Amino acid sequence: MRKWKIALGTAVALGAISVASVHLLDMGSLSLNAGTAGAATPKPEAFVMPVPVVSVVKKTIPIYLDYAARVEPIRSITLQARVPGYLQEQVATDGSDVAKGDLLYKIAP
Repeated sequence: MRKWKIALGTAVALGAISVASVHLLDMGSLSLNAGTAGAATPKPEAFVMPVPVVSVVKKTIPIYLDYAARVEPIRSITLQARVPGYLQEQVATDGSDVAKGDLLYKIAP
């Protein structure tokens, strides 16, 4: 309990010191500028920053972006032919959705 009182007292004291120092710094800056408030100071000219301007062009933007990465599938399978032979034709394209029993490849015996 006593440690909490000491910590709370220290925090309140530091907060009061920081508020007082900010207040004194603001008062000091006001008093330094008070002597020059009556004098006419020339206002600086406004500076115009150059900004680049481009025309709007209607064009097609690609939906894909190329990244250097390594990807791994969520699930993977191994296809094995039930009969021996040479691959004659790939009927289903890579990445296409297929159902059970669909023809994927034609094999020449």
